[in-house]
Amino acid sequence: MSRPFPSFPLPLLAGNLYSSANSFPTIRDNYTLNHSLDGFDPIDTVVFAEMEVLTMSQQRFFAMLRWILCFALLLLHAPATYSSPTLSTRLSHLEANWGHLRLGGEFILRGDIYHGEPFKTGLTNGNDLLPGMRQDLKVFIDAQVSPEFGAQIIMNQQGFWGVSSPSDGNMDKPPIIAPFFLEEAAIRFRKPQFLGDFGRFRFNLDPMGLITDHTSYPLEGIALQTSIQGVYLGGYYSRLSSHYQPGNLYVQNVDDEVALRIALPRPTYLLGMTWIPTGLVNDTAWSLDYTGWIGQRGLQMTLAHYKPSPDNYPEYVHEGAWGFLANFDLIPGEQRSLSMKLGYFELGFTPTFSRLSHAVIGEGEPFGPNQKGASLLYRQILSPSWELSSQVDITSPLKYIPDLMTEGGRKTMTDWQVTMIRRFSPNAFLELSYKSDETAIGRYGLISASMNLRF
Repeated sequence: MSRPFPSFPLPLLAGNLYSSANSFPTIRDNYTLNHSLDGFDPIDTVVFAEMEVLTMSQQRFFAMLRWILCFALLLLHAPATYSSPTLSTRLSHLEANWGHLRLGGEFILRGDIYHGEPFKTGLTNGNDLLPGMRQDLKVFIDAQVSPEFGAQIIMNQQGFWGVSSPSDGNMDKPPIIAPFFLEEAAIRFRKPQFLGDFGRFRFNLDPMGLITDHTSYPLEGIALQTSIQGVYLGGYYSRLSSHYQPGNLYVQNVDDEVALRIALPRPTYLLGMTWIPTGLVNDTAWSLDYTGWIGQRGLQMTLAHYKPSPDNYPEYVHEGAWGFLANFDLIPGEQRSLSMKLGYFELGFTPTFSRLSHAVIGEGEPFGPNQKGASLLYRQILSPSWELSSQVDITSPLKYIPDLMTEGGRKTMTDWQVTMIRRFSPNAFLELSYKSDETAIGRYGLISASMNLRF
């Protein structure tokens, strides 16, 4: 009997091929999707407009006659083989299209307090414990317009409290009244064993996101995925920049990214290879990945190589750099789990679209170029309403570079975070966390509290 894949979070298995999903990958199951459809009958509008000039008795007569005729049509009318504006065909059309449009979103109200040595310099109020407040609102629309075609639009808005006035001196922070911006807008074409996405959307091709991670920076282009005789084939094309001739629509120059992937998904393991023949400024990269088991514990690892283009700035050009990331289940389980990550990344391993800390702030991996280290993540469900998680990251530099690093950069850094989650319902929860990070100029802490509502 084959075992399922490891219990630690897998961004994807053989790419982004979700053969059983009816929505885009960014729409999660924990959203409660609601829809409404209000019927509108133009015949009613005309009849009621004419009835305004009739007497009460005439109104009652015509109303009774109208309902008698409708009842007779329902009894005598046979199913039509052609389209007609009758009551039965309107009801059939309504049932056929009910639920094709789904609406959802997420609202997060968050407060942060920073404290520690790096934040004491330059404070004029003498108090480093003032909270900053912001709120994030995300709205998405998902429409399945036919069995093959679907469309998705995601809009996002972020605003900080108290920065709406031009006199507050925080022009770099968006106010609460800031408009929505379009985060994703894409069309999906679906056939058995084939998916095609077109437009602007989030996407990740390699499982651990070392070289082709577009979950933080959506790609603008095309992604195609298919499965042929048990072999996964996927890839995407993304337009990174377009230089138009001033005054018209003639394109003078472009910068494109192309990525390809082949993978062998099997019941208990997966082997894959991802290749970027051309990236930003013609950078190249490739990776080999494995997902499977060692004994009873899950293992996921990726070995990647990155080489910048010789046309890049001279200080960024080199012969290539290696990166390695592994995720291992120490204690697998749904109620309690402990996993460990090991990372090793040479100086110069800087893919543009990556989950590493040089490319993603806050939500990526704790490792970056010229670093090695380990990360431990512990999760435990205390009760149906409470969940605890803690993470410890230990990193150290591979090489000391005097021109780029301070003396503090020589030492090993230890960061940790503890998070408590109080769930009120599947779509409403409170998150409390404390994070302590070590830097070359001292340690700082971050106290955070957020209320999350999904609808």
